[in-house]
Amino acid sequence: MVESGELKDDLLLTSLNFDDNRPSSIFSWMSSDPLLLASLTEQERLWILEELDNLRAHKNYPEYLKGLESISTSLISSFKLLPLFHHTQTIQFEEIFKGVSINAWGWPSLQDIWYFEPKN
Repeated sequence: MVESGELKDDLLLTSLNFDDNRPSSIFSWMSSDPLLLASLTEQERLWILEELDNLRAHKNYPEYLKGLESISTSLISSFKLLPLFHHTQTIQFEEIFKGVSINAWGWPSLQDIWYFEPKN
């Protein structure tokens, strides 16, 4: 995949898990994800890291989120990042599913929550 800092693949599929502190999670992902950074040119890597540094140094919470959104939008519009799900799609099930096991990716085990219609 990544050999000596260069990608050899045309397409990479990956998943993202952001915790409740989304600004921190998104910032951390953008600044340190090896696949994201390896998929960018040197100029693009320098740009994103500079933008993130400026954002962290000069913006407070509401503007901080807007800045992260602006960086994300730039990545999407340049086809460096193509979300497969809408960016606001989240799963919140802590109060709904009781006694349900969670898999390694943080999702409820489907066999624990899947509903089957009884056959007549």
